[in-house]
Amino acid sequence: MNIRIHHVALVCKQVERTEEFYCRHLGFRRVRTCRAGQPDQFVMIRQGEFCLELFPGGQDGEAPKVGFKHLCFDVDDVDGWYGRLKDVAEVTSEPRNSAISPWLRLAFFKDPDGNIIELNQGWKDTE
Repeated sequence: MNIRIHHVALVCKQVERTEEFYCRHLGFRRVRTCRAGQPDQFVMIRQGEFCLELFPGGQDGEAPKVGFKHLCFDVDDVDGWYGRLKDVAEVTSEPRNSAISPWLRLAFFKDPDGNIIELNQGWKDTE
């Protein structure tokens, strides 16, 4: 079964400012907008084979909590990887199709330190 890093998710004070920095100075480009026009809109930006997923911090009037959100691996079989990891890592979400992109299959775990790991199958850039 194949596995590779797909993206790292970051929580940002200002998504637009963070996106502009990575695009202008590090050669990233936007490849998807999720929940467009909503207060919790987030974007995926790509540089080669690697993506950053940028989320807004400070939802519901709280102060922005910025930094690492999760690490995502692109896999060829989410259900197979789920079966392989479910007994050795804390499951936070069993395999399911994404509500935002129904062709995308996801599962979430926590590593031994509590960091969130996402597994995804079927990602497609759109922009």
